[in-house]
Amino acid sequence: MLVLLSLLLIASSACAEFPIPQIEFQPREYVCYRADGLLLDGKLDDAAWLNADWTEEFVDIEGHLKPLPTFTTRVKMLWDDNYFYFAAEMEEPHIWAKLTERDAVIYHDNDFEIFLDPDGDTHNYYELEVNAMGTEWDLFLDKPYRDGDGVAHNEWDIDGLITAIDIDGTLNNPDDIDKGWTIEIAIPWGCMQEPRPIVGEQWRVNFSRVEWDVDEQYNKLDNPEHNWVWSPQGLIAMHYPEMWGFVQFADAETEFVFNDEELKKWEQRKQYYNFKNGGELPSWISKDGRSWSIPSQSAHAFYYPWYDNPDFGDSYFHWSHRVMGDVKVPHTYPGGDDIGADFYPELGCYSSHDPAVVEKHMEQLVTAGVGTISVSWWGADTFEGKAVPLIMEKAEKFGLKVNFHIEPFPGRSPKTTFEQLKYIIDNYGDHPAFYRFNNKPLFYVYDSYFIPAEEWASILQPGDKSIRGTKYDSVMIGLWVQEKEQQFFIDSGFDGFYNYFAVDGFTFGSTWKNWQQMENWAAENGKIFIPCVGPGYIDTKIRPWNAVNIRDRENGKYYDRAFGNALKLKPEIIGITSFNEWHEGTQIEPSIAKDSYEDFEPMNPDAYLHRTRAWVERFKKVNK
Repeated sequence: MLVLLSLLLIASSACAEFPIPQIEFQPREYVCYRADGLLLDGKLDDAAWLNADWTEEFVDIEGHLKPLPTFTTRVKMLWDDNYFYFAAEMEEPHIWAKLTERDAVIYHDNDFEIFLDPDGDTHNYYELEVNAMGTEWDLFLDKPYRDGDGVAHNEWDIDGLITAIDIDGTLNNPDDIDKGWTIEIAIPWGCMQEPRPIVGEQWRVNFSRVEWDVDEQYNKLDNPEHNWVWSPQGLIAMHYPEMWGFVQFADAETEFVFNDEELKKWEQRKQYYNFKNGGELPSWISKDGRSWSIPSQSAHAFYYPWYDNPDFGDSYFHWSHRVMGDVKVPHTYPGGDDIGADFYPELGCYSSHDPAVVEKHMEQLVTAGVGTISVSWWGADTFEGKAVPLIMEKAEKFGLKVNFHIEPFPGRSPKTTFEQLKYIIDNYGDHPAFYRFNNKPLFYVYDSYFIPAEEWASILQPGDKSIRGTKYDSVMIGLWVQEKEQQFFIDSGFDGFYNYFAVDGFTFGSTWKNWQQMENWAAENGKIFIPCVGPGYIDTKIRPWNAVNIRDRENGKYYDRAFGNALKLKPEIIGITSFNEWHEGTQIEPSIAKDSYEDFEPMNPDAYLHRTRAWVERFKKVNK
């Protein structure tokens, strides 16, 4: 990093109740290269390891505030399609270890520790500790200990973990002098809720070595342990992930590139420290201590404000969905514990009119990196329409934008659609949260193909009844369904198209292999194609006859493939189907395990927020 960032004043925090780092924000940096065919035996003599760079030697956890460690420690890193590899070399004249039970508190022995925060938000991160005997403790933390209780999940295991140790000396023999020990570790990408990294991506990573003072028989003395780390923390606490180092993944020789957005996140972090010590906190900064990247307004998530419960209305509106189609036994779900969806929401049967719920949704959308909410619109006087003022208010609070997804409301025609556009623009067009694309409103029109192109042309092509050239002129995006839709979009006057459906193979437009062809046609004809991706699909609770269109989430891999295909197009906008369409099982909103329902396990309830964020960060790079 070429510049030194602002110093947190020691004097102002010496008596503070909430501890803060006492050194400059200057995390260490490392470029991690790809490797092939590593053999893990603890010896570090593979050619790939010999060619890899060492990190800087470890320092005290408090950095320059304390003397350098007594013994040398350093690390190398590599990666491939399956694993994140680590090699550590630790100088040690007396190698000992006593703990043999997996998931024991390993730092009660001398140990080596790895900390990984893939998306850099300081929440939902991973820790591994290993002693010289090879005993392991792996755990998942949904937030740092400073931000709440019960945050560590010891039940989480790194399935497929590989560790190998080589001891240059003897283990647990106090009668000789040892030279040290080395360890190789392979952590499989599949154990984490974030997708495997791509070239150029950066993760927050740190390492710690715990060293105890012992007597001649390896009994610990009554002294605090020594904590030696790669990237100094500035205080005696590893669980300040904002201070961890940056690891950049590469496949060819390259320089580390610092992301200036980290400076903005650091400014947020300093305001959070001030808040924890009694100061004011801007409303757009998370009170739970999460670091947020700047959401992308070019990432649009379809949002459905059509849910209610008896606390806010008369019924479990929409949770009590009926079974659709020609079924032998007509059935309507009552709501409550029995809803018309195959997943169950973490927030329960919430109301879209509940301010606390809508605010929580905005926070979750920011966590996901989504900057624009595409709200389902059925008309101003509908339940959904009455939710919009609250959505606009909360979106503004969190720095988000709102556009609208025009549904096939009763009596929809080009004329009545124009009337709805007028209403929306007249009532919300000047709101700070109202979304514009190239200085114009943008509207999605669902099932646009049900109305002939020549009828749409009456408002979308130039003319007396057209929106064109008026204050209501907008970017109009129609739905591409069948293969031969080109003439429809030329004749109708739509500015572009989207595919909406999260089911690969369901329609021509939703089939990933067709997207490049659609993008090429859009570019040749002055249109915009907005590819839409989703984490999976299942709607058999309300459409029991539709099992053919189930798309299993595959613990996030289906979502990864969808996003990967979309990013190949380098789109200007990407759609996410959906934030909360629970009936069709496309939601990224957190879901919990419950009897008779699908769930995200072994992933966490909010796993798809974080996976979305990881992909949106990649999208931002190609979207530039």
